Amino acid sequence: MDTENNSPYLHDQKSLIQSLDRGLQLLEIISQAKEPMGLPELSELLNVDRSTVHRLLGTLQKRNYVVQDAVTKHYSLGLKVIELSRRALDGINFRSIAKPYLKRLSKETGESTNLFILTNNHAVCVDYEASPSPLAVTNDTGIIYIMHATAGGKVLLAFMPEAIQQKVINSSPLPAFTPRTFTDASTLMMHLQQIRAQGYAIDDEERYVGVRCIAAPIFDHTGKNIAGISISGPASRVTLDKIPELAQFVVRAANDISAELGLGRFD
Repeated sequence: MDTENNSPYLHDQKSLIQSLDRGLQLLEIISQAKEPMGLPELSELLNVDRSTVHRLLGTLQKRNYVVQDAVTKHYSLGLKVIELSRRALDGINFRSIAKPYLKRLSKETGESTNLFILTNNHAVCVDYEASPSPLAVTNDTGIIYIMHATAGGKVLLAFMPEAIQQKVINSSPLPAFTPRTFTDASTLMMHLQQIRAQGYAIDDEERYVGVRCIAAPIFDHTGKNIAGISISGPASRVTLDKIPELAQFVVRAANDISAELGLGRFD
């Protein structure tokens, strides 16, 4: 029996729940936008009246699937989408592939290690391995990294297509968290070119005073930067003179994970 052809749910449009279908279409439109979108534009793209779209957005906002900017009133994806993305990533075994390298990197460097993914132009931590040292930098899954002030955020920015990179950088202010934070867009762009050339990023006490991080990009089988791996430690241990040596361990871990994901197999 051909199950696919006999299923009443695949071809019968009457079986679709219209409001759910529209809500999912709305999420897809918002996810594909390069910047937050307003109600009129969303209504036009969905081809549905504004009052209906407003109700759909209200429901999605209540469930944290979208967030609304208090000033512009524009909508973007919410943290619930990031959470579901993280769970989907678990389903394709990404974390289990990366876990041995996360552990190895922590053992090699003695520092906490972090695995993060690129989701909706944000860097989100999906796994970590704590340092065995009593003095260590802690982390947790679901943490969103500040893109311009962390090694993880900067390494993902550096390997984005330039047009998207500029959109992300120019979409919001670049606040200072420490005296070392990059707050000027043009200076940050030049810094990202350096990161791309050397193959890894450094957070030199740019997010927190007394903490340094080193991150390297992870690529999928197509060569697209989809994630990264990093170490975080107190500046007293992650000294400037040790960074080149530590960076080699980070880059090797990232390259090994990329190879596991198929990079280079289909050249």
